[in-house]
Amino acid sequence: MSTAMDVARPLRILHLEDSPQDAELVREWLIGAELFMQLDWAANEQEFVSFLQRGSYDLILADYRLPGFDAPAALLLAKSYCPDIPFIAVTGAVGEEEAVAFLKQGATDYVLKGRLSKLPGAIERALDECRERRARRQAEEMLLRLNRELHAISHCNQILVRADSEKSLLDAICRIVCDDAGYCMAWVGYAENDEAKTIRIAASADVKPGYLEAAGLTWADTERGLGAAGTAIRSGKSAFIADFATDPRAVPWRSAALQHGYRSCLCLPLKDDSTHTFGVLVIYSLQPDAFCPEEIRMLEELSGDLAFGIGALRTRAERTKAEQRIEHLAFYDPLTELPNRRLLMDRLRQAMSGSMRSQQTCALLFVDLDNFKMLNDTCGHDVGDQLLTEVARRLTTCIREGDTISRLGGDEFVVMLVGLSEHASEAAAQAKAIGEKVLSTLNQPYAIGGQVRHSTASIGATLFMGNESSVDEPLKQADIAMYQAKSAGRNTLRFFDPDMQAALAARAELEAALRQGIDQRQFVLHYQAQVRGRYNIVGAEALIRWHHPTHGLVAPDQFIPLAEETGLILPIGQWVLEEACTQLASWAHDPRYRDLHLAVNVSARQFRQEDFVDQVRNALERAGAPATHLKLELTESLVLDNITDSINKMHVLKKLGVNFSMDDFGTGYSSLSYLTRLPLHQLKIDQSFVHNLPDSQNDAVVAQAIITLANSLGLEVIAEGVETEAQRQFLDQHGCPICQGYLFSKPVPTDQFIHLLQNQVPTNYRASTASSALPV
Repeated sequence: MSTAMDVARPLRILHLEDSPQDAELVREWLIGAELFMQLDWAANEQEFVSFLQRGSYDLILADYRLPGFDAPAALLLAKSYCPDIPFIAVTGAVGEEEAVAFLKQGATDYVLKGRLSKLPGAIERALDECRERRARRQAEEMLLRLNRELHAISHCNQILVRADSEKSLLDAICRIVCDDAGYCMAWVGYAENDEAKTIRIAASADVKPGYLEAAGLTWADTERGLGAAGTAIRSGKSAFIADFATDPRAVPWRSAALQHGYRSCLCLPLKDDSTHTFGVLVIYSLQPDAFCPEEIRMLEELSGDLAFGIGALRTRAERTKAEQRIEHLAFYDPLTELPNRRLLMDRLRQAMSGSMRSQQTCALLFVDLDNFKMLNDTCGHDVGDQLLTEVARRLTTCIREGDTISRLGGDEFVVMLVGLSEHASEAAAQAKAIGEKVLSTLNQPYAIGGQVRHSTASIGATLFMGNESSVDEPLKQADIAMYQAKSAGRNTLRFFDPDMQAALAARAELEAALRQGIDQRQFVLHYQAQVRGRYNIVGAEALIRWHHPTHGLVAPDQFIPLAEETGLILPIGQWVLEEACTQLASWAHDPRYRDLHLAVNVSARQFRQEDFVDQVRNALERAGAPATHLKLELTESLVLDNITDSINKMHVLKKLGVNFSMDDFGTGYSSLSYLTRLPLHQLKIDQSFVHNLPDSQNDAVVAQAIITLANSLGLEVIAEGVETEAQRQFLDQHGCPICQGYLFSKPVPTDQFIHLLQNQVPTNYRASTASSALPV
């Protein structure tokens, strides 16, 4: 046989077989296999049960059919005595369906009597599988116990921080040992120095009535003092009773312990800093041999923490060592594990210092739960603590990396936001968005104590950038704003700065009006002429204006940034594209205007849409506009953000006939290698390089370089922001004949642009040159 069968004691096998001849035959096969065994033979059900009652077996062999009894019935009986015992049927014949059902019932295997040569191998496999199952189960049980121990240690550390009296600490620790670690009973006893050296019970959990009172606990060198508790106190080392039923030291308590189901216990000494043992933590289990070395080590760690906590409560003078052990407790709230006021103020100083260097705005949100005191008073502090813990957890889901959440105490929390926009209005909008997310998140129902509860919050907000008079100032401002939120009806957010509050309201009003403007088509296009030379208008740039019903004509710089931020730029951009194509189609039917090109600005968000190409194609087809006269203006940063996607889209549209102009050229970071890959038609010189021409030598050099670059690439070049004849002449002389700017015309409605076309001498140009010697 395999070494798997080589054990220190004989293998105990019970064989159920009504035929003596068959039983002897099996015995001979097993002896022939050199199996070191003790084989008992049962001929019927009565004998089988008798053997099971008298001793434990490692393996059962059974004939499948016996008079008035069979293997499935025997299997049920065997499992009731030893659930994990391997069970093999040794039978003359068995049907396939019966065999399958038998194995599903829990049998390990079956061997036909005509093939007894296979029996030793089947036994070896059965025993190996049994050992593996037991080892796996033991490992799983061990892991479960150790996880419980870890959870108990973690919970105990929290209790150590929160406890305000020795009695409450001891009661809580005993409770955790039973509830979290899963033991059946725990108590803490102090070693008294009286004549009897009694062990005084200081706290306990789940003790059966009268058990400890009758135990006569002592740490004296007497029979009762030689038990595990007395031994642990005297020796200062952990001691245990592996089994109350067999351990000779357990004799004084054996009867009572077994009556209550206690089978083993572990006694852990409690020592002060001078290693003097002043008490013992005793833990009971319903299982014998329940405490493995790893468990003992972890529970010793727990008892060490408990002893330390007791010492800290007894002697506040030892504060230094206590702070080293619970260093994080100096900076974190023990209930929620959030930074406390001390850590918040430290991070607030850092944020103020950092914001002065980076010029980025920071914000504080002062969060106060509405009507929390009523919940605490009516439902108890336990429910209140659970609510605070859940509020802390939810707050962590609302912030970004680098932000801080702090619990100041009670029901007050502070959220510190860093790295906001350097522009106050944008920073306020960012803080408002996070504050509204906090309100919404905290408004969701809470499942606490088996009941659904509701809670809201009031939030005060303030912005800061390190120029406050003191580090306390932002906190005071946020606190004041929080009370403004309370006064406003609770469950809302208010900013400390009234002007900022008004600005946010105005921003929200503008967004609502912008959405209404989109729905009601309040937008119009104005056209700014693009002129070759002095008089020849070759096209225009379409520029959107908002015709607000009460504020009149609103310039794009007042609403486009908000549209970009909110995503409203998508419907606005689509409308501009369709309106421009409609205008192009109208011009295409008039011989006087059919050669005009129309430039349309495209936002990054619009261009990055997957169906942008289809949007352009559909707009051209619906309007019947010539694609060759549509020019899309793209910025350098837009194109280079995802160069591969940009090139692909541009090439598809180029095949349709659409032209592209690189807008604001020179202000970005274009690479010559990229420019050669882009299907561009035109470069547009940014107005920042035109404004000081021809007086600024630097701007002149840049402008000439752009013109030279465009010419070398075979691209058309146009300059925007041309306001004087001197600027136009300079550009024309250096190879840029097409200009756009107030020299010729400001952006005008369609009818006025048609008037310009009909005259071909823009009014602004005539006025700007009337006093000069230039010919008209």
